Amino acid sequence: MGLADPLPDSPAEPTGELALLNQDRAQAGLPPLAASASLDRVASIRAGQLVTDGITHYRPGHSTLAAVELLQASHIPYVWHGENIIWEGSMQWAEVPAFFNDWWMASPAHRDNILNPHYRSVGIGIANTGDAVYMVEVFSDQVGDPVETPSPPSPQAEGRS
Repeated sequence: MGLADPLPDSPAEPTGELALLNQDRAQAGLPPLAASASLDRVASIRAGQLVTDGITHYRPGHSTLAAVELLQASHIPYVWHGENIIWEGSMQWAEVPAFFNDWWMASPAHRDNILNPHYRSVGIGIANTGDAVYMVEVFSDQVGDPVETPSPPSPQAEGRS
C-alpha cells in the first residue's frame, strides 16, 4: 500500500468520525460541522505527511504549521483554523473512529478544537502504513465547499443523444 492509501476495510470517507464530532458538538449545544471536500484533501495530505514525518504539526525544517501551509497553497480562505492529529497501531478499522474521538475529547486542546464555536466545517483524512492508522481533522470557520455527491441524471437527459 502507498503512504496515503485508504485502509482496505474502511469507507472511502471516514464518515463515522464526522458523525461522532457532530454528536459531541450537539451535546455541547453547538451546530454541526459541515463536511468539506477541500479540507478533506488537506487532511488526507496531512495524514500522508504524518506517515513520513511522524506525529508533528510542523514539517521538518519548516516554521509554519503544516496545515496552514496546505490551506494557503490550496487557496482555502479562513480566519479560524485548527488541526487534530493522532495515530494508533494494531486496531481494527471499525474501532478507530470511536477510539480516536474518545482520546481527542479527553485531551483539553483537542476537545477545544472539536468544540470551537468558530468552526463551521471539517476535513478528515486517514493514511496507514503497516498496522498504524493515522487520522487528521482540519477545522475551518468557512463553509461553502460541501463534499460533492453525484446527482441523478435528469429524466429529460435520459434517452437523448
